[in-house]
Amino acid sequence: MGFSKVMLVGNLTRDPEVRTLPSGKPMTRLGLAVNRTWLDKDGERREDVSFFNLVAYSRQAECLAKYARKGARLFVDGRLTARTITNDRGEAHTFHDVIVEQFQLLDKRARGRGAEQPPPDTGQPGEEGEELDDE
Repeated sequence: MGFSKVMLVGNLTRDPEVRTLPSGKPMTRLGLAVNRTWLDKDGERREDVSFFNLVAYSRQAECLAKYARKGARLFVDGRLTARTITNDRGEAHTFHDVIVEQFQLLDKRARGRGAEQPPPDTGQPGEEGEELDDE
């Protein structure tokens, strides 16, 4: 038996892209940038940014679509998955996604948007459904 667990804190790089799967369940795709800073051997400050594709289903997809916006700070608890897509020329491309199981918006401005408040976390892990093979 294997195990895959990913925990990230970063800022959204784009607004959520919402789709409805053939089953009728919502799916949301987002991008997350995670910054890391450190001091090198000479004491100079260095920075590195990693980018992650996030995919959420069902309730997590609906909440992210409603409350999350580009630039918002987000904590994500999920798992890593890979999908391979073959383009028109027969070339295979592999994409790694983080499937969102739980999340929490960390940006207070985003949490205060509108009359409704998003839940402090999304409770149950998200359901995975049929995935769309487009990128």
